[in-house]
Amino acid sequence: MNVKNIGRRRLGVAAEHPNYKWWALSCTSLGMLLATLNSGTLIIALPDLERSLRTPLLTLVWVILAYMIASTVLVLTAGRLSDLFGRKKAYVGSFILFSLASLGAGFSSGGTELILWRILQGIGGAFLFANAPALVTDAFPKDQLGIAMGTNTMVAAIGLVLGPVLGGALVAISWHWVFWFNVPLGLLGALWGGLVLHELAKQDTQRGFDLLEPGRNWYGLPAPVWLAHGMLASTQGRWDEATRAFEQAISINRQYRLPYDEAKVLREYGLMYLARHGDGDPELAHTKLQASSTLFETVGAQREVERILAKKEVSRG
Repeated sequence: MNVKNIGRRRLGVAAEHPNYKWWALSCTSLGMLLATLNSGTLIIALPDLERSLRTPLLTLVWVILAYMIASTVLVLTAGRLSDLFGRKKAYVGSFILFSLASLGAGFSSGGTELILWRILQGIGGAFLFANAPALVTDAFPKDQLGIAMGTNTMVAAIGLVLGPVLGGALVAISWHWVFWFNVPLGLLGALWGGLVLHELAKQDTQRGFDLLEPGRNWYGLPAPVWLAHGMLASTQGRWDEATRAFEQAISINRQYRLPYDEAKVLREYGLMYLARHGDGDPELAHTKLQASSTLFETVGAQREVERILAKKEVSRG
């Protein structure tokens, strides 16, 4: 009888067990560590990537931005899909996707290929970021939720600090290992999550997911891409290209009623006019910065307003 029970025993505990919350926290913390470590390690490897792939600096900047943009703007979509299909499935799947994308990134032969793999990594990261707090909320009672959330945040901060250190050690071996080190860590996370996590939340099948309704599910996804493109173009003095990019970002943010994001674009738009050497337009810059400040005030971002005022004073001096 005891032999049968041992054979049936699985790693972890039942969902009703009082210690299940700590098992869940260990898994979500691993996910946060994986998602944040990846950012710091790559920065150290940029010079090696430039030499090995013969890739210009602008492309390497997009290698970093591709992950950041995908993992940020897709969090809401990832959370909605997880509500539909199950948080445990989505979380375990995100580990697998992140691992596969990391494996492919390590075999990249050019900058464009690497950017595509980084976008896939970012999609996996979005599901990790979306489901970690949801799984913790499902597992912990309200009076201990702050401790759990704080632990996840602390682990993420540790990942950001350790990333450059680990990146330096991995680059000494080969730049490929900056990506490949994610593979065993991601597979471990998938195995750990599959064994210890339980599906506690009921799947929401009432509202569905309309792929053709971006205003509800994609939240102006292209806008951050246009913003990043405009900022890069302005740093290289390609003013007309930057202007078109900023206008596209503003149009998308207005369409989906995202005032905070629109304010960020207007701020960078105004700063571009201040930065233009020889043919800058202080009056137009002031107009853009004032519009940005007004929008920031409407959403209560007073600190951003103060930063804009400080930039105005510096430009006048």
